[in-house]
Amino acid sequence: MMVAAHGWDIAGVKAVGMTGVFVTRPGKSTYPLAIPADKEVGSITELAAWLESL
Repeated sequence: MMVAAHGWDIAGVKAVGMTGVFVTRPGKSTYPLAIPADKEVGSITELAAWLESL
């Protein structure tokens, strides 16, 4: 799994078949033509809560 705040990182990790989580940040976005992230979170604490629920 890769956790990133850059769209190109998520595009790359999804292209090779891995799990990608996008952390939203001002001015950053995923690429609309790439494979979507498995999850988008607004903070690291939100990521931690999501991981605990798995």
